[in-house]
Amino acid sequence: MGMLKAFLGFGVNGGHIAVVTGYALQFEKIQEQLRRLQLADPHRGWKQINLLTANTVQAEEYEIVILSLVKTKGKRGYLGEKKWANLVCTRHREAMYFIGNWDFWTSKNASGNTWLDKILYRIRDSFGRKSLTGGRPEFVVHGQPASSVTGRALPPTSPKTTVSAPGPSIAMSLAAVPAAVPVPVPAPAPAPAPVSPPVSPPVAASLRARARTLTLPPSSSKPTRQDVDVRVVELKEKIAVAKSDNADARTTLLEERERKMREHEEVMRRMMREHEEMMRRKAEEFTAAMKKLKDEGRSSDGALEDDLRRLQG
Repeated sequence: MGMLKAFLGFGVNGGHIAVVTGYALQFEKIQEQLRRLQLADPHRGWKQINLLTANTVQAEEYEIVILSLVKTKGKRGYLGEKKWANLVCTRHREAMYFIGNWDFWTSKNASGNTWLDKILYRIRDSFGRKSLTGGRPEFVVHGQPASSVTGRALPPTSPKTTVSAPGPSIAMSLAAVPAAVPVPVPAPAPAPAPVSPPVSPPVAASLRARARTLTLPPSSSKPTRQDVDVRVVELKEKIAVAKSDNADARTTLLEERERKMREHEEVMRRMMREHEEMMRRKAEEFTAAMKKLKDEGRSSDGALEDDLRRLQG
């Protein structure tokens, strides 16, 4: 991760960098670290970095390829096969970096004569192993020491070595511990003195020019813990206000519904009362009409009886 931070700090586009690993668990761990770095610093370009496996790297080429050879067991496995080694070692345009255990990958007794071993032996025999000073490796970045670019050396770590060739190069960085150990971001430093760049393609020259002119962003640009806490409190207050407004609106809606229900019930009661009153009047009118008919019937019966008595007399 320290190497990736340095590249991004020098202005290298993350889309031009590929990190290749042959192991699923290691792929997941590197992916999780990149995700955390993206969340912590979304403007740095972590999201553009290409994290690939042996199966997904074959279709593209990248300016910089970092190959992880970190292993937990003392066997090469398929990493030493000719087809796989030829594939991953031909994906870079400018530079390639090997991350792993130097003693393991350069030991004939531990390895056998695989194709990847031949490549690593060629690198070792051509450039040799850099001397260590005080437990600190001396890195070479585009033909010049890393200390002249970053302004300070890396902190003491397990022995690590890097060698690099000019032009479209293959570089080796092999350590006795996994490469996932976090490395602090170098502090910003003045631009280094101009040096004569080695002969290389135009892209390498562009990268060297950026390395001479660009510095890492100041650490003050990152939000402090206090800023984060203040932002969290503000968000909590906004959420509380939103919840309160939502509760008030909900209460108002319920009250409006209850009012309409009461009005509806009152209308229904009034209609029932009017209907009952109408039915009562109809019943009274019907009773009066029946009584009148009965009275008229009795009167006609009496008149008929009088007529009958007169005829008999």
